[in-house]
Amino acid sequence: MSLTWNLNDFLTSRASVDGFDAEVRGLQADRDRLVDGIRIEVVQAMTSLDTASSALETSAQGLAAAE
Repeated sequence: MSLTWNLNDFLTSRASVDGFDAEVRGLQADRDRLVDGIRIEVVQAMTSLDTASSALETSAQGLAAAE
């Protein structure tokens, strides 16, 4: 049985691992940005709901006063 190992193989493998690590970090950053964006959209939607609920209540009170 014979086993050979080339230093160049190690360097190539190391570069591949480093590239994969960088890709994983990039994907994690993308995920974090998406999560932040979703949080912002949820807060905006909740604020819009509160505003609409207040406007609806005010309109109902105005209608009741007009009757």
